[in-house]
Amino acid sequence: MQGKTILCSGRAYRLATNQPNSALADGVLDESNTLGLDNYKGDLNDEAAARRYLSNAYDRYIAKMLEIGLGGASMSFTRFYNSFHRHEAEGIDFAERMESTFSYLKQDKQNLGISGRLTEELPKRIQECAWAGRAIIVCDNVATNWIYVRQE
Repeated sequence: MQGKTILCSGRAYRLATNQPNSALADGVLDESNTLGLDNYKGDLNDEAAARRYLSNAYDRYIAKMLEIGLGGASMSFTRFYNSFHRHEAEGIDFAERMESTFSYLKQDKQNLGISGRLTEELPKRIQECAWAGRAIIVCDNVATNWIYVRQE
């Protein structure tokens, strides 16, 4: 790790930051662009099934946060995991809740300015990092999340 860059298998992964709306693809902030998480249909007590679901859902969440230019403002997997269990235990459908949150984030992004990064802190150890798809590495120390994207 070299701060804002991770070198892995001969490839460079650069720290994602929040992007101005002018840098985003057309239509990504439109109402029609949804997060699109599947609903969890398994047993909440089946930890392996819940983790599989959450791993796939988190990868999609991270990709969609990058798409709307909020790579510097995503939640950690730990927070995502805890949110899932809290909402489901309260009878609130997690996928619906996340869809609603995504919609609000897009609205806020259209109307409010946001800084490139919310913190200057960087991950301290590669052990704080995991893959989130083929071209994304996500690092977190529970409190802060960092997304690194493979450079072409």
